[in-house]
Amino acid sequence: MGKNKDLKKLRQLAEGLGLTELPTTVLYGRPSRVDRITRFGEDVLSLISGIYGKMKIPDIIVALTKYCKETLNDPSFKQAGPSAGRTSRTSYLAPESNVYIELVNKIAGVLALRVSNLVTEITIYTDNEKYITEIANVVNSLFKDGILANMIWDKVEDKFKVNRDDCIATWKSLLA
Repeated sequence: MGKNKDLKKLRQLAEGLGLTELPTTVLYGRPSRVDRITRFGEDVLSLISGIYGKMKIPDIIVALTKYCKETLNDPSFKQAGPSAGRTSRTSYLAPESNVYIELVNKIAGVLALRVSNLVTEITIYTDNEKYITEIANVVNSLFKDGILANMIWDKVEDKFKVNRDDCIATWKSLLA
């Protein structure tokens, strides 16, 4: 099954469980780096062609996956994505923890793998304030001096059509 079908299937499952009806918090940010990983099942192809098997993903995806698997420790945890393209999507579903997260990464410049050209929208569906605060702190911890000191707000405003002051206020309320 393709990544987009997996994402739609996970969204439908979250909707069926009523998780998309929970209070929603949206955070805007960017990755601190892009990690190169090997996708499962394509190692042999990478040896043959030299171009398949390696995928570059923002560290926010890695950090949120680790958070869901290790901190939430939800045995029913599922993840879909990341999808490919100038807009990449990843979804996380932890039904027993009552959490559904949608992460959207967009390229906001010519050079796709330059972290300064990547912007992220993290939509968190949960009624547990502790989880929202933990997720905000996980993302904030990716930067030595915090995410707010490293944001390029013009790119976030352009790609997501949001107001930087509202975004900053949301971050500050969660990081306080």
